[in-house]
Amino acid sequence: MDLFDGRYEKIELIGRGAFSEVWKVTDTQTGVIMALKIYTAQGDMDEDGIKMLTREFALMIDADHQNLLRPSYFGVSKEGKQPYLTLPYCKRGNINKMMGDMTEREAWKLIRDIASALAYLHAMNPPIIHQDIKPANILIGNDGYYKLSDFGVSTKVQSSMKSFKNDDGDYTSAGTISYMAPEKFSQDNRPIMANDIYSLGATVFEMLAGYLPFGEDGGLIQKKGAEVPVLPGNYSPQLKKVIQECLDEEPWKRPTASKLEEIAIDAFSKSPTVIIDVEQETVSDNTIQDAENGSPLKTRVEGEGCKKPICKKSTIIGSIAAIAILAIAAYFLFFSSSSDEHAIDQTPPPAITQPPVEDIKASVEEIKAPVEETKVEEKPVITSEPKVVSDEPNKTITSSSTTPATTSKELDLGYAVWEGNSVDGKPDGYGTMTFRKSHRIDSRDEQGRIAQSGDKVNGNYVNGHLDYGTWIKSDGGQEDILIGQ
Repeated sequence: MDLFDGRYEKIELIGRGAFSEVWKVTDTQTGVIMALKIYTAQGDMDEDGIKMLTREFALMIDADHQNLLRPSYFGVSKEGKQPYLTLPYCKRGNINKMMGDMTEREAWKLIRDIASALAYLHAMNPPIIHQDIKPANILIGNDGYYKLSDFGVSTKVQSSMKSFKNDDGDYTSAGTISYMAPEKFSQDNRPIMANDIYSLGATVFEMLAGYLPFGEDGGLIQKKGAEVPVLPGNYSPQLKKVIQECLDEEPWKRPTASKLEEIAIDAFSKSPTVIIDVEQETVSDNTIQDAENGSPLKTRVEGEGCKKPICKKSTIIGSIAAIAILAIAAYFLFFSSSSDEHAIDQTPPPAITQPPVEDIKASVEEIKAPVEETKVEEKPVITSEPKVVSDEPNKTITSSSTTPATTSKELDLGYAVWEGNSVDGKPDGYGTMTFRKSHRIDSRDEQGRIAQSGDKVNGNYVNGHLDYGTWIKSDGGQEDILIGQ
């Protein structure tokens, strides 16, 4: 019996990353099957790393959200000084298996679930930036929801882990380049919330297209001048636009996680799915019963891109039935209106009873309904200026309405001109502050930074106070202000 830390029996290696291994194990004390994540599986972690990871686990255990794969226990192995986490075991694994086969409806569900998790993490105090959004870190929960894993481990902890070589003999590093935003390759590459939005956009693009938008080099190619590719395939303009905005080269032009969640909730609610039971070949109009209630998965037929044989069979049967009904109706109409010109008795023959034309049309539509193509309706324009994360990030949104995009406006503050959204006469959201004269930069940390005439600040304001952004000075200097990150 291969036991880890004298308790967990290893069953199967699920995955291996830059700093950890994940095993399917059995807890010998309880008999429960779970996932075991072992950090620095190739060697010991230093004492500073263990202390920092212990402190950060306290934040992770408090992150209570249905779209987060929350760890249940943190420990350090007695024999090897290897920190580890125990987590719920997701028998369906991660979303890698769906690459290239994901439908538009599932894409909206993926955006909805992961954006909701990110909105929750970004609103924590201090905010948690995931830093490594990719298919391998998004699991399909046993309840049908998508779950975000591997959150809460900061770059400080990662840097304290001892470097080791992977199977190819190359040294690994924090994050995954293929999903990294362009700003991560800049001189100042400190983590910001917009990094996670970019990585989510790259992930959704890959799930739909079957390949990454910028290949293995990620945002580095984009930083060198490459344009964001258009998502190929017969997908709605709204979905394509959302992905384009997530992959925008400028961080402040990407939507926030809370805005993405709001958009996806609305789009998902307006994209009904016809579900066909493959075993009985019966059709129902239950839109989300398999995923939301955890019942066995059934074949999904979504009009666009339907490749299942049973979809074609159902289409043929429905078409034949519709043609047959129309033919019978035409036959009745023809003979009921004709008369026998050779008959002596000119009394018209008895009328043939037939259903009204409206009923025939209704019957045809009823037969055609299960196989009709369903398309995602285009929603109102999505603003490229994301809002601040809500104070109640885990609150369930029940309304299916979409908040119209707000337009940027100029606000004269006397000492400066604000170009962006404002609430009650105060800057609120992403925009540019151009200073007319020397004045303090109002920021949440109140550090007393003094801007001069001609200086600009591109960034995100919350109720009149700078949250984070870039201070571009008139003398040519530049300073990034990342408060609380």
